[in-house]
Amino acid sequence: MTVTFDRNRLVDMAGTYTGIFTGTPTNPTIASTYFMTLTVAKTGKASGSLLDGGKTKTPFSKILFDAAGNISIPVANGVTINGSLAWSGSEDANNARQFIGTASKGDWTTSVVAEETENTVFVTN
Repeated sequence: MTVTFDRNRLVDMAGTYTGIFTGTPTNPTIASTYFMTLTVAKTGKASGSLLDGGKTKTPFSKILFDAAGNISIPVANGVTINGSLAWSGSEDANNARQFIGTASKGDWTTSVVAEETENTVFVTN
């Protein structure tokens, strides 16, 4: 008899991810740059915010990842983020966890990669 367990990768991938992207990758400016914070709950609910170069913070919340780890996030400032959680190696606590996708607004689309942030405090003397 063989027993197989269906792993809930959302539990592995729960955490807060941060990333920076620009709507003009060939000529980036502060005004075209966004800082994304994405929090993934063990239930698959996503929340977070986009901070644009003009320092306007636009929140988003209560958006669900599907069972495959995909999501589409329409943000109130007109940016849409589509992507997925990178499952590969997620069961190993030493591996990097990432959200990989695209962001688009109007006539531009750009790549987005967000890394899970560590909750580690470095003490210095």
